[in-house]
Amino acid sequence: MKNKVTLTTGATSAMYKATALVYIKNGVTGLEHFCKTNRRVCLLIFLAIILSNTSFGQSSKDEQLVKNVVLAYQDDYNDGAFKNVESYTTKNWEHINPIGGITKGRDEVMKELRPLCQTILKGVTLTVESMTVRFLSPTVAIANVVHKCSDYEFPAGVKHQNERHMKTYIIVKKQNKWLLILDQNTIIVAH
Repeated sequence: MKNKVTLTTGATSAMYKATALVYIKNGVTGLEHFCKTNRRVCLLIFLAIILSNTSFGQSSKDEQLVKNVVLAYQDDYNDGAFKNVESYTTKNWEHINPIGGITKGRDEVMKELRPLCQTILKGVTLTVESMTVRFLSPTVAIANVVHKCSDYEFPAGVKHQNERHMKTYIIVKKQNKWLLILDQNTIIVAH
């Protein structure tokens, strides 16, 4: 038994109505017909739609997990002891300090940061002013963060007040966990 099909194509001529009816009876929609006859155009449209909405499969959950890495670093910096550093960094973490010094490897970075944050910068805190996260691939994110820094004096007699730092964090996903692999710190100079 054939199903009764109500034709609502908007076709105006008998030829178009008959063609539409054939497509409907054969289970072919107008889009399928268009794509069969215009494969290149259809492929380009499909790719444009997919690529314009691509986020490399990242979800808002991934974005929050990346932000959590930045916040974990900030919390450890503010505390000075870096007690949780192994939970949010890779072993090959690289740190670029505000004057351009490059320290490679978590253990070496800690040899630099812990003493600094426990003596000269003891009590100095960072707070996030703004943060943007972009995914460069499914397993690599970059976070650009402006931190407000509490006032401090270093070296002796040189006061740093209302200082803001632009930090770039590169965070990678390893074994389903987001980890800091590189951070770079620049003091923002007021103009």
